[in-house]
Amino acid sequence: MVRHPCLICSVAVLFSGGNASPSGSEVPQRKQLPAVCSLPSQGSEGRAGASRDLLADYVISQVQVLMRHGARSNYHHVPNVTNPHVFSCEVRGAELEASLEWPRLLEAVDADSGLPSAPQSPWALETAPDGKTCIEEGGMLLPEGVRWLGAFGTSLQSAYGPFLANLLPEDVYFRSQSVPRVLLSAASLLTGILGETRAAASEISKFKIHIHSNQSDETMQGLPCPRGEQLSSQQDDAFVFPSDLVKDLGRIFSVDDFSSHTKTVDPDIADITFTALCDGGELPCGPGGCVNKTLQARLVETYDAKWREQSSGDLGGAESSKLQLQPLLAEVVGRMSAEPSSRPKLAVYAGRDSVIGPVAGALGIFDGLWPAFSAHIVFELWEPKASAAGTMMVRVLYNGKDVTSLVTGCGGAALCPLSSFGDAVQGLLGSHASHEDACMLKTGHVEVVV
Repeated sequence: MVRHPCLICSVAVLFSGGNASPSGSEVPQRKQLPAVCSLPSQGSEGRAGASRDLLADYVISQVQVLMRHGARSNYHHVPNVTNPHVFSCEVRGAELEASLEWPRLLEAVDADSGLPSAPQSPWALETAPDGKTCIEEGGMLLPEGVRWLGAFGTSLQSAYGPFLANLLPEDVYFRSQSVPRVLLSAASLLTGILGETRAAASEISKFKIHIHSNQSDETMQGLPCPRGEQLSSQQDDAFVFPSDLVKDLGRIFSVDDFSSHTKTVDPDIADITFTALCDGGELPCGPGGCVNKTLQARLVETYDAKWREQSSGDLGGAESSKLQLQPLLAEVVGRMSAEPSSRPKLAVYAGRDSVIGPVAGALGIFDGLWPAFSAHIVFELWEPKASAAGTMMVRVLYNGKDVTSLVTGCGGAALCPLSSFGDAVQGLLGSHASHEDACMLKTGHVEVVV
């Protein structure tokens, strides 16, 4: 199992020392950012570490990045919170300098027609009238998200050296889900990759970020798939939030039945907790006390269990991930297989945790942890040098960890032939020839995947 800085690990870092009771009573203290919003920005991409010798006879041919947006403000709510966090969307320093160039560098276009979107999305973090706090609607990208994704972009440029240096608009393919925090996360990553060269970049044309006007056409959303949706619901219905946790939370926040705030893969209680911590805030308190480190640790374990089952569970989660995200992975393979003259050097797909988890589950690389803010999967395409015999090879990295040997269909190898990777992606549909066929509902019985 792949392990990366995780939510459970972050609890240990955040809350060391002090007394605690399972029901929660102590007042939380401000600590350093947890791993949920501060993954290491530098990993094993490129020729780092053991890959240096492994890739000696290869040159990089393409980099594709599937990413979750950066740290954001909350958009879920819990009643009777006595210490609500006020989020700051004021960007400063190097991040402000980079963000001021977004309108010059970037243009949102329709993913189908390629025509500029009208109106253009505001290329800035949205703030309240005071110009500092985030707008009340919530779910806004935070300065920490801008900073981290810029740093990740810089690390990618360093990892791939000249290959990603001096990029032109025609060298890249960017696509984003139609959500402001996701779009601005993609912008943050691109400005980090461009680095100092962005001052001279895009003098003639802008870098395009493609957005599907009809989100039902967006493969990151999962194309319509009745069978996949049925399997996902089947897995979802099987998960029960521990009753003692629901009771403890109800006592803290003076809510008779807290269960409605524990639904979905990102429950209300998790949302207000992690988003505040990413902005330097505290764990939430209510009339009955505060969420303490012990209770938070148990909650984190529960969130992870929910994501583990939803993305790779044997009651429908794993099969649903394969069916619903296969079209996106087929796109990745298609861009790898394109003729060199039409193959982008860099392709980026900016989405949410609901993209990262299922894709990782479908490929067999999911680590069982709720994908952190800015979680990412990198697909590298390597081709043999002119002086070496061989075939195109693929490497897959999850949050900077090389997980190629775990990818289903790659046979445990450190490098996966492109043909094998393509077969593995097609194999996600089982014996079906098309995604449409695989997504047809079975009739006459309730399907249980074992």
